[in-house]
Amino acid sequence: MKRLPAGGLVAAASLAGTACWAQGFNVDLDGFFGPRSLGTGVPQASYGAGASQAGVWNQVYGAEGRTIPLLDVSGRWTGATYSASGGIGSAGGWRNPRLDFGIVNDDFWLLMGDAANVGPPFAPHQIMPPPPLTIYTFEGLEPGLYDVYTYAVRPIPRYVPVAVTVPGSLTENPQVSTGPLPADWRFERGLTHTFHRVRVLDGRIEVRTTGEFPYAHINGFQLVKVK
Repeated sequence: MKRLPAGGLVAAASLAGTACWAQGFNVDLDGFFGPRSLGTGVPQASYGAGASQAGVWNQVYGAEGRTIPLLDVSGRWTGATYSASGGIGSAGGWRNPRLDFGIVNDDFWLLMGDAANVGPPFAPHQIMPPPPLTIYTFEGLEPGLYDVYTYAVRPIPRYVPVAVTVPGSLTENPQVSTGPLPADWRFERGLTHTFHRVRVLDGRIEVRTTGEFPYAHINGFQLVKVK
């Protein structure tokens, strides 16, 4: 495993027997603390998740707002970066999945078992709460057509809608992922994630997320370069 303490990023680096896509990226938003049973850590590089895109997973602290460099699925530095703005914070992993759901797929839980909060907390002195908006930005991407998978489900069996908008998307905006987290560790659009296709001309993809704080969560992303 490669570890970059300064950037708060860890990548699973074993690539034996995995398929790779040009400038594809896997990102797991993590809590960084606690045992694997609470979702801490990243899936193996052989795990393709909902996009079926196996390769290195970047581990990013859910409360991290700094710009972080990303490894592509082959484990190479490409100049691409991740950043988050608006309300940010880490969450998740309150319950042991082996007690809640029975035996689960470890890789599924490492991705979906912890998450980042959507939207800022409401301070007592505020007359009106701030908008529950968190913006995730990917920059330094190669031009081309990308599929963007945004995993957005609370890591417990509960219905919590999260609206996801990708400006410039060729698919509908916004899309909503509602949960609850499936007990059979399957991925389903609208239940566990949203799917946007966007043409990148300036090297940038922006993902705008809204939902009820502190229940709305973002678990991670997959960016798949189609062409």
